[in-house]
Amino acid sequence: MTNQDIKPDNSKRIAYWLGILFHPYLFSVPTLIAVLGNLSWNEIMLWTSTIIGVFVLPNICLVIYMKRIGKHTYQRKSRTPIYILAWTTLLLCLFLLITFQGPQVLLVCIIALIVWIPIQLFINTLFTKISTHMAVVSGCSVALYMLGKLNHPILAMGMLIIVFLTAWARIQTKNHTLLQVILGLLTGGGVVVIVFSMLL
Repeated sequence: MTNQDIKPDNSKRIAYWLGILFHPYLFSVPTLIAVLGNLSWNEIMLWTSTIIGVFVLPNICLVIYMKRIGKHTYQRKSRTPIYILAWTTLLLCLFLLITFQGPQVLLVCIIALIVWIPIQLFINTLFTKISTHMAVVSGCSVALYMLGKLNHPILAMGMLIIVFLTAWARIQTKNHTLLQVILGLLTGGGVVVIVFSMLL
């Protein structure tokens, strides 16, 4: 175990539960519903359930399985198969969106994730562990802002608070260092800015 694989300190309960509340797999679902907010309710449910079934659930199952065999996400080298499965299932989502002419905004979101995951994997493999919590929360925040979903000051401030609390929680529980949190913030938000600017 390297110094980057320190076992998280879950005794700090507020920080621990913030990590659960803003977990990437959970946080992405309400974000997805907000992104698709201009569609009919039936279309929102169709595409949300598709993304959950094809992307979210398989990846949750892999994380649970790996934990059972003693490979935890706080261990840097254990993250590689998670990134690979996530990328593969996102490619499947992209195929379904193109085949069935899914909403363009969702297509762009999936492309942003497809671009982001190899960057995350590259940094994780060669340099340091990187906060996926932070990357997803910052990416979702930037996406919602660029799509005009945070056009009220209270909504914008609320998202900033969520970003700050997520960063604080990851550091407090020793899941990540300050550098790893900043890298997550930059990669998640940065990729969304670039991809959305090019494709929307």
